[in-house]
Amino acid sequence: MCVSPPRLRVPESGRYTVGTSGLGEFQLVINGEVMFDETIELPPDADMVEGIMKPPQQLAVIELEAGQDVPVQLTYRPTGGGRARRRRSDHADRATQRCAGD
Repeated sequence: MCVSPPRLRVPESGRYTVGTSGLGEFQLVINGEVMFDETIELPPDADMVEGIMKPPQQLAVIELEAGQDVPVQLTYRPTGGGRARRRRSDHADRATQRCAGD
């Protein structure tokens, strides 16, 4: 079974801000373009509770045209030696690539 990656349907032309919040390594790809590939951390003077109650954000701004239907992929890996985890959108993207050769 082929699964399509999540898509963003653009209702009107303009600049859109897309992002994530949390702690760890994040990569955001929109329409095949890497918008960011960053490790998000708390500032050195921050309290750990701040990371839970008000986690830091990473944002990207992209210009999109009305009527576009663009794929969005967010990959997350926790820092601190944890094993890599992938969001469902990443698995769906790989499934779509496998199906392309059918």
